[in-house]
This record gives sequence, structure tokens and C-alpha cells, in this order.
Amino acid sequence: MYFKKTFIALTIVLGLLITISTSKADGIDINRATGQCYAHTSLSSIKLIDYDKIWLDPTLDYKYSLEKDTKNVNQDSAWLKTVWKFHDIYRQSLEKCAKGETDICKKIVEHTEYLASGDKMLKNKYWNKDGHDFYESTLFNNHSISHILMAYGVAIQQIDVDADTHQMIGESFKKAVKSNKRTYCGSCKTKINNHHLSSARAFALYGTIFDDDKAVATARSLLNKYYKTMTKEGALRFEAMRGHRALYYTGKTITIIISILNILEDGGEQAWTEQETAWVIKAVDFYIDASNDHMKIYKWAKQKRHNNKGDAKVQQMTHTQQGWVRPFVQRFESIHPELVAKILKQKDVRRYLQKDARKSGDQWSAIDSKCFFEFNTEYWNTNKSGKDATIPVKTKWGTTHIY
Repeated sequence: MYFKKTFIALTIVLGLLITISTSKADGIDINRATGQCYAHTSLSSIKLIDYDKIWLDPTLDYKYSLEKDTKNVNQDSAWLKTVWKFHDIYRQSLEKCAKGETDICKKIVEHTEYLASGDKMLKNKYWNKDGHDFYESTLFNNHSISHILMAYGVAIQQIDVDADTHQMIGESFKKAVKSNKRTYCGSCKTKINNHHLSSARAFALYGTIFDDDKAVATARSLLNKYYKTMTKEGALRFEAMRGHRALYYTGKTITIIISILNILEDGGEQAWTEQETAWVIKAVDFYIDASNDHMKIYKWAKQKRHNNKGDAKVQQMTHTQQGWVRPFVQRFESIHPELVAKILKQKDVRRYLQKDARKSGDQWSAIDSKCFFEFNTEYWNTNKSGKDATIPVKTKWGTTHIY
């Protein structure tokens, strides 16, 4: 009888070990998906063969030209346009999965397993660390790694994945993350920038999903090094030097730092310490002040580092640089209402919130923040049409608000 009970007990234990069903929130906690989740496409629109030369043995055909960028010339290559398309589809797929569409969750796991089974999955083939190809390929590959792992992390919160498959995926992504690592920054006094943070997020996602403490430590180390680049005013020194795009790079950098902190937090790691919270608040406060008065960032922007065209006194303000708004406001609306009020009154932020109903997130967030970071602050101002901004309206994407 003793041996029979022992055998039964061992059978139950082994049965529990053959699947991975995570209890911690890997990637992003699916319980955050309480907002405006209007995803309208999914991985069903991607055939496995479509990944060839894009994410399997990726071949960079993109040469960034600052002069063309200044003239607003669309210089996205065929490869890059496909990468953007894949990112968008993965953001929408993980949203559907988070809301309980388990068929999409299964599709995410299927695609992730297929990608991971290839020995050239998101492999960086450019090793001249001072060269354009290395600089661009690592950035885009790390963004792609983050989108896939963010989706996979959501999927394994919803469905079981057998342990062997999970291990194989982890081993493959470990190689990909290391292949595209941007951990070296010399003294970090002149080299570290948003590209390193893109690598840090890939390490954070891999580390939290596959329980790799060393990878988490690498992400944490890069964050700590980057924190040191803030000026006493709150400017992010190496983004603020970027001429007329200083605020553009600053906003994207704030977005990815908040993204990393939320990934670490949801993954059960230390994040949002008192010092980190103060750092983010100071960065955002300066960003909003400089958005209202571009001369506040001019003393750094006038250096025109890597952006020698354009007028540094007139900053470029885009949609993608405001991805930090929703997660920041949700976290701080009750404890820093005055700062949140200042943020929501800022004209570029308001324009972002108005247009965001037609967007599906961005690569620096790796999610659609209006789905995962709903906030409760009432809008006391009316929009341009004069309508009450708190009244829900119908769009083809669903019911939303005019901000």
C-alpha cells in the first residue's frame, strides 16, 4: 500500500511538471487589460514562411539617412515595413490573448515555437560595433524580441505549454538576446542611449519569463547606468543632445524605461524603488515643461548630436514619443494629481490621446497602452469640437472617448 501511494503521488507530481503554467505575470500582467482593448487583427494574418529573412536569418536592407528624414522622406525599406507590420500584429494578438481568446494564445505559442526552432532566429550577423548595420540591426532585433516575448509571456498566463517546448523556446531566445546585446558602453559617459535600453528590455523579458537571474541583473545594470545620465534639471543628457529631435528621443526613452520597470514588477522582480520613482517623475516633469517651452531643452539640443539638420529651438513632436503617458498617469494620478493635471493639459499630450483611439501601440511600449493602462482622471477640458470629452463615442474600433 505504501509503495502504491508513493507511486500515485509521484505520478501526480510528474504530471504537474510536464506543463508550464506560470503563476507570476510574465511580460505584462493580463489583469492589467481592463481598458480600451479594440484589437482587430491577429497572428492568423501571418504565415510561418513569412518570417524568412525578416526574423529568421534577418537581412538588414535599411540605411537611415538624416537628410531624407529632415525632408520627411519615407525611407522605410521593404524589410523594415514588414518588421513594423509584425510588431503591430503581435501587439494586437497579445491583447486578444489577454482578454481570453485562447485560440490566439495558442497561435502565439505556435509561432513562437516555430521561430525558436530555427537556429538563425533574430540572429545579428553584423559585428562591427561602430558600424551602421550593427547599430540598426540590434535595435530592430531587440524590439522584435520584445514583441514576441511580451506576447509569449501573456500566452503562458492563459494556456499551458509543455515543459520541453518552454525550455527549447528559452534556450533559443537566450541566444537571440545575447546575439543582439548592447551591454557595452565604455565608460557609459558618452555611449549609453536608448539602443541600450532596447537591449535591456529584451534581457528583462527573457529573464523574467525563463527565470534567468543573470539576465534580470543585466537589465537592471543597464537601467542603473542610464539613470546616471540625467542632468540636475531632469534632462536625459544623451537624448537631449539630438537637435530638433531631442524631445522625440527623450519621450521614447521614458517610455521604454517605464516599460522595463513594469516588466520587472509584473515578473516579481524589484522595480519602482523610491529612487527610481523619483527619477521617472523628474524626467517626466522636465519633459512636459520642455514640451511647453522648447527653449528649456535648447542648451543641450543645440549640440545637434547625430541630428545636425532642423532647428533645435523648434522640437519635433510625434505620436510615438508619448507612449509613456498612460502607464505614468495610471500609476501616479492619485498620489501626484498636480503633475498628472499638468500632463493632461499639455497640448501634444492631448493630441496624442485624441489620436490614440485609432492606434495600436508602438514599438517602444510593445503593447497598446490604452488597453493595459486605463486611468480614471476626469477630463475637465472640452475637445476642439466643443463636446464634453468624457462622453463615450462610437468608432469602428469600438466605444471610446474624445480626448
